[in-house]
Amino acid sequence: MNQQSAFHKRLLRSQQGSVLLTTLIGGVVICIMFFASIAYIESQAKVLNKAATKTDHRVVLDGVYSYTVNAIKQSWCLSPNWSQDMNCNLTSSGYTQRLLLSDETLLFIKNSETPHPEPLASTRLMNITGNINFSTLTNSHPLYSVVTPIIDEFESAKITIDRDSTAISAVRGREVPLRITVFLKHKTNPELNQTLTSRNIVYPRELTYFALIVSNNLNLASGTNDAGTGNIRLDNINVQNSNGGLRFESPVFINGDLSLPPSNTTPAMNNIVFVDKVVLGGGTIKMDNAPYIVKTAGGDGYMYNYSMPNFSGMLGGFELDATRDTGLDYLFNIIKASESIFDVQKMCRKRIMASYDLNQTASAQLWVRPTLSQTNSAVVQFNLGNIDNFIEQGDVDGYSSVTNVPGVLANAAVTVAQGTPIMKAKVYYNGLQGPTGSRGIYYTEFYIHREGQVTLYPSGMGGASIVIQSTPLVVAGRQQFNQVDLKFTFNGEVNLAPYSNGAANNNVKSAPSIKFLFEAYDYGYLDGKNLRQNTTSEFYKKTNGVNFTKVGSAMVLTGTLPDGSTPAKWVNYSGMAGADDPQYPMPNEAGYDQLHRPPEAAQNLAEFDDRCFASPDPGDAGSDYSAFPAAKWNTDFSEQARHAWKFNPAYANNNDPGYNEGTVNLSGGKFRTDSLVANCVITQDQTFITGFFVCERLTINQRTQPLRIIGTIITNQLNIHPTAYTAGIRWSSIYQPQAVQELINAKILGQDKAGNYLGCSNATLAPLWQSNIGINDRYQHWICNPVSLRTSDPFKWTTVDPDCGIVSAKDSIVKCKKQTNRFLIKEVSRGKGL
Repeated sequence: MNQQSAFHKRLLRSQQGSVLLTTLIGGVVICIMFFASIAYIESQAKVLNKAATKTDHRVVLDGVYSYTVNAIKQSWCLSPNWSQDMNCNLTSSGYTQRLLLSDETLLFIKNSETPHPEPLASTRLMNITGNINFSTLTNSHPLYSVVTPIIDEFESAKITIDRDSTAISAVRGREVPLRITVFLKHKTNPELNQTLTSRNIVYPRELTYFALIVSNNLNLASGTNDAGTGNIRLDNINVQNSNGGLRFESPVFINGDLSLPPSNTTPAMNNIVFVDKVVLGGGTIKMDNAPYIVKTAGGDGYMYNYSMPNFSGMLGGFELDATRDTGLDYLFNIIKASESIFDVQKMCRKRIMASYDLNQTASAQLWVRPTLSQTNSAVVQFNLGNIDNFIEQGDVDGYSSVTNVPGVLANAAVTVAQGTPIMKAKVYYNGLQGPTGSRGIYYTEFYIHREGQVTLYPSGMGGASIVIQSTPLVVAGRQQFNQVDLKFTFNGEVNLAPYSNGAANNNVKSAPSIKFLFEAYDYGYLDGKNLRQNTTSEFYKKTNGVNFTKVGSAMVLTGTLPDGSTPAKWVNYSGMAGADDPQYPMPNEAGYDQLHRPPEAAQNLAEFDDRCFASPDPGDAGSDYSAFPAAKWNTDFSEQARHAWKFNPAYANNNDPGYNEGTVNLSGGKFRTDSLVANCVITQDQTFITGFFVCERLTINQRTQPLRIIGTIITNQLNIHPTAYTAGIRWSSIYQPQAVQELINAKILGQDKAGNYLGCSNATLAPLWQSNIGINDRYQHWICNPVSLRTSDPFKWTTVDPDCGIVSAKDSIVKCKKQTNRFLIKEVSRGKGL
């Protein structure tokens, strides 16, 4: 028992020593762990700091790159320190558009005589370089806030944009490969320099990139529709169907502001969805009539565009163009432009068309103007206006002189120079006594040549005569074809005296006179036959005349106006209407085409036609056989937008050529291009609409079936029936991937020019990447690609602001700049330093 107690005492002391030892060992371990954890924490802090620093580098590199991309998209001139240079032209070394010039554009620049660097090839830049020195950077620089996190570490940023001309960057269209390099130079350690290298493809942002283009602000559940300003309102229609609503699957261009639903909107607007980006031309995002500012940046409900309160339809974000597309303002008369610049072109167009389109001369009349009135002599000008011309008649049926004067044969009444006539004439001798018969009213028919002489013998040869000398108008040595001057000369006394007018009382006598009536042969005559005779044309005959009254023994010109006066001005009404005479209708002064009214001063229309009908002269320095001559680079055609977009030939003969003031029902089955139309309507029976359209007003009627729109519509007003939202509308451009397949399925793609369907899924069709692809396979690939649908040049422009127009009011020829103003950039690859 005592031995056991002693054992327990020894064991207890032993355990007490072990506990002490364990405690000492544990303390040592804890100390080691503590100091080790400090080192670990310091190591992790360095890792985190390095990661944060690297993130700062990445943010700066990405920010400078994005800024550069935006400068290229907006065609900026960049200064050496990479800020925007507002003094921008083709001689500026930082002009980003100079990197993107095509060979064709260079030729237009040369031909337009726009100031440019010499030689011409040097106008296209191969690179642009800028350098941002952080030590001198001020907070006014647009990149200041971007580079601030690294200013203490880095010395500068060097940015280079290179036009990539390597073989691997070969192009097939209007795209241009660019390489953008951003280099951050470290202050002390070159090994810490950072570089971003990005390869990009730049191509024009054609109007067909967009599904919808509107002329001004687009207001969601607010504002009003206003055709005068171009503002559009889309109503808030609560859509329960998941397939309902208006869904834009391609970008939308708004030439102004996008106003989101008001903050108090209930329920949240769910019938409009922008799947792709919204591009704002000179505008911004608004709510409650003020710029939209998020309450908490990145906070709950404000982290993403699609999580904005009251509207979840901004899925693709938005992009800002620096300025409006002013062409839209003029296209829809939001700003009215003067039409006077087109006067010469309109006249040129009408003169060209007059020879084959009788509508152009339907309202033309024969005008007269006395320029000399003396005893037994007068000079009178005959003019058809600025569009019509006198046309010689080759083989006039029954061409001969006719007279009913008793005792006078036709060949004894008239002697005429040989030639082809331009006017048919009839002279009435009122009170003539012929060789036989009684005194009365007799006539003689004859013809007038453009240049020649006609001698009339009222009572036969040997008696008094009337000589009519015809002379064409000559201006600056050029013969004019719209005017002929007639000189009337009376030789001897014509046997005229008061005569019975056929009334019951023969004691009533009429005064003696000689009246000439002329019918002009113009474009509406063939071999002396009037082609307009069976038409409803008010002026199917171009007729007028002059009257001479016997005063004593002499003949004096009178009666060129109803009141008997003879002023030296153009008149189209001689006041000589009688039972056998043609009427002379007065034109409507307000609506009468002034081009049919002769000018007071003679115009050299022959020289005008030289310019109007001219084709490029191969000997000209500026001739390159282009469809349109070159306009200077800085020419502004925006005011001519409405004129430029009236290009549908189906409307060429409308009152306003190129403009359909009526209604067009859009339909599917065929890809259409139509511009300019007052009203475009999509009726309820149409479910598939494809094409490019410019409509002042687009209306989507009540419907129960879903609607699919593939194409681009430019409009000033958009009206959608509430039931159309419920049924569902999907709207995209021709480039949207699913739309391409739908166009193939609808057999819109895959058709040749003759309308034959060749198909797009032929298993034997050679792949496009194959080096030796044949011309037939290449063509079939082309017609199966949506780019083949771009057949109208205006839709290939990058703005509604035209690339082509009339340079000055003196011109009749359309000229073009071949200028691209907006670009898209696709990044292909990025590497180094990240």
